[in-house]
Amino acid sequence: MDNTRKKNRGRRAYFICLTIYTLALSVAAVFALSIVWNFAEEYEASRPGHAIEAYVKELSENQWVDSIADTLSAMPHEAQSNAECAELVREMLSKDITYTRKAGAGAASYALLCNGSEFGRVTLVEDQDYADRVKFGMLPWKVDTEEFDFTGLYSTVEITVPSTFTVELNGYELEEQHIVEKDIKLDVLEDYYDTVPNLPTKVTYRFENAIGELTPTVYDENGEEFLVDAAKDDSQYIVPCSDAVLARLSDFAYEFSDRYFHYITGLTDPVYGYDRLSTVMKLGSDLDERMKRAMDGLSWAHTSSLRIDSVVLNGGINLGDGFYVADVSTQTTTFQPGQGEVVGTHNMKIVVEDSANELRAHSMELY
Repeated sequence: MDNTRKKNRGRRAYFICLTIYTLALSVAAVFALSIVWNFAEEYEASRPGHAIEAYVKELSENQWVDSIADTLSAMPHEAQSNAECAELVREMLSKDITYTRKAGAGAASYALLCNGSEFGRVTLVEDQDYADRVKFGMLPWKVDTEEFDFTGLYSTVEITVPSTFTVELNGYELEEQHIVEKDIKLDVLEDYYDTVPNLPTKVTYRFENAIGELTPTVYDENGEEFLVDAAKDDSQYIVPCSDAVLARLSDFAYEFSDRYFHYITGLTDPVYGYDRLSTVMKLGSDLDERMKRAMDGLSWAHTSSLRIDSVVLNGGINLGDGFYVADVSTQTTTFQPGQGEVVGTHNMKIVVEDSANELRAHSMELY
């Protein structure tokens, strides 16, 4: 009986010791695992990639950090408000943002990319505020500096318009300092710049501080909005002649044709013919000088008769300052010795000046 009791007490003591030992091992294991877990957490937090990923995630969600506003304020954008520029940046940052380590700049410096183009740089440093909280000396990282470069959003607006026109961008009027070229001839008036003073010219405006795309608004000399058609020539800038002016040019075309062809064919005495023609010419003009030089040869002309069959004003161009171009087609029938009657069609462009309510020809070219 005593032996049985002794065996039971020994067995009980054994299991108690085993239990105590097991509990001690468990406590030691839990303590060791706790140390390993804390080490792993501290190690994970100490990786700079963790901080940059969190930064990029926040930037992607908000499309904004305070230093972006400072960057935009420092960028010239006279034609746009800060809010308008901010909206363009937000739109850009709503797209996929990625990052990459800056080559040669250390593990804590990263380039920020949007659609593969760099727009900023972030530098990370160890956060010393956690020095008393970490157990293994591995500090987490925080953003130290942010640098943004949105110059890639800049675009250049360039437009060529008549010098009397006004150009606005988003309500901002372009001025003299934006003009990069002056005195550009209108293509449809190329032939008249040497003859007619003060012909209209064009200027080219260039604005290089547009953030994003800006469409220019053009106003004519009367302040009316003008839609420039890039597919058209410069005739779109020419003021059309009124019906009253066209009627006057038509009457002038007949009178000029009658006196010009009677003079140039030598049908009349050259002096008399010149005197008649001079009443519809600007004295001292290019045309006047040409007619004087032709006078000596007119005595050799062999035309014996002339009939003006028709005079048609094909159109008129208003050059401004009282100058016009009359496009005239005249059909004549002349009698030439040895040839008989000769019918001819003569197309002319006549530069006409309206001075003191009197029309005078400055130049005339056959075409």
